Amino acid sequence: MSRNGHTLAAAFVCAATLFTAGNSLAQTYENPFDRPITAQLRCWYKQSAGQANLATGYVDASDFALRGRWQGISTIHEGALFFTLQEPEEVNQACRRALDAAGKDTLVQASAAGGPWGKNFQIWYDGDVAAYRGRPVERIVSFGDSLSDTGNIYNEFRQTFPIHTSWFLGRFSNGPVWTEYLSRRTGLPLNTWATGGAQSDNAYGIINGVKSQVDSFIAYTRRNVNRYDIGRTLFTVWIGGNDAMNGRQARDVVADLDTALNDLVDHGARKIVLLGVPDLTRAPAFRSIDGMDGTGRHDSDEVYATVAQLNEVLPQLAQRVSERTDAQVVWIDAAKHFDNVLADPGAYGFADVTRPCLDLRSQGSQVYLSTQSVRKDCIPERNVFWDMVHPTTRMHELMSRWVLADLPSAWDLR
Repeated sequence: MSRNGHTLAAAFVCAATLFTAGNSLAQTYENPFDRPITAQLRCWYKQSAGQANLATGYVDASDFALRGRWQGISTIHEGALFFTLQEPEEVNQACRRALDAAGKDTLVQASAAGGPWGKNFQIWYDGDVAAYRGRPVERIVSFGDSLSDTGNIYNEFRQTFPIHTSWFLGRFSNGPVWTEYLSRRTGLPLNTWATGGAQSDNAYGIINGVKSQVDSFIAYTRRNVNRYDIGRTLFTVWIGGNDAMNGRQARDVVADLDTALNDLVDHGARKIVLLGVPDLTRAPAFRSIDGMDGTGRHDSDEVYATVAQLNEVLPQLAQRVSERTDAQVVWIDAAKHFDNVLADPGAYGFADVTRPCLDLRSQGSQVYLSTQSVRKDCIPERNVFWDMVHPTTRMHELMSRWVLADLPSAWDLR
C-alpha cells in the first residue's frame, strides 16, 4: 500500500472513533426496519452563492408525510435506505415548497431523517417512476469511489469525513459531483452506492469495493415490494483511481470489475456506463506545492503505468460483457477528456490546472477531518482541482456533459 493509503486508513480510524462513540446513542432508538412508518423529509440547501462558499443548511418539510419503510442489510443504520411509493417529483416538490416558505434557495438534496444522526438517508422509490413509464431509462444508480460519492462515507462517519466546512455536504469536491449533474440534465432520480476511498476490492477492511457495492444493491432490490424493472436503470461505474494510487495491480482491478459487471447483468441490468481512469499523475498530489510539507508523491511512473493498463483493458471488458449478454456496456474514455482540458484549459474556461483550490499544508488524508482555507487567489470556477486529487464541481459538470453525449440515442436521454 502506498503512503497515501496509510494516511487514509489513519483518517478512517480517527473518524471511526466518533462513529463508535455514537453507536450507544443510536441503539437506544426503537428498531424501525421493515415495517410501515412515516419519516421526516429533510430538505438541504446551500446557504450562499459562489463555489467557494460551501455552507449548507436544511429545513424539514413539516407539512409532508414521507410514508414508507426503512430497509437495512446490516446492523449499521447509516447504511439504510428509505423505501417509499411517493414519486421522486412529489418528494422534490414538497422540499421546494418548504424551502420557498423558509425563504431559501436551490434544493441540494432531499433526504429521509431518522434517529439522532440521520440527516442524509437516501430515498429509494419502490416501483417504476411514473414520469418515465414507457421510456428506456427511469433512474440512475452509481457505483464507484469519491468521484461519485454523494455522501455515503460522510454518513458512515457521522458527518465528520470529509468535513463539510471544506468539502460540500459529503462530496469530495466544492459542489455536486458528475452523477448529480447527469441526474439534473436528464431529470432522472439518482441513488448512490459509490463510497469515498473505495477500490475495486474492499479497502481498509471497512470500505465496500465495487463488487460489494453491487452485492449491496442486489440485496436491497430484493427488498422491493413492488415491481422494479432493473433493465430500465442506468448504472454508472467509475473505479480504479484508489487502486492505482494504493499500488494494486491492474489485472486484479479488472478481475474484480469483471465479476461485479457480470453479477449486475445477471441480476437484470441492461444499461451500464463504465468510465476509464484519468491520468492521476497530473493531480497536485504528484507535484511540489508552495507552502506544503513534502515534495509530492514519488511513484508517478508506477501509478501512470497502472492507469494506462486499466484504460487499455477496461474497454475490452465492456465489449466482452456486452457480447456475452444483451446488455449495453458503454465505455467512456475519461482520461481523454481530462487530458484535453489539461492540454488547453483556456478553451474550457480554466486558468489553473496544477494547484488545489484549498490551501492544504499536508499530503495526508487527515486533512479531510479539519477545516481547510481556500487559497486567496483561487477562483473555483477556473480551477481544475479542489484538493490534492479531486476535481472541482466545474470539472464534474463538464464530465456529466461528456458522458451524456456518449450515451446511445436509443436510451432517449439527450
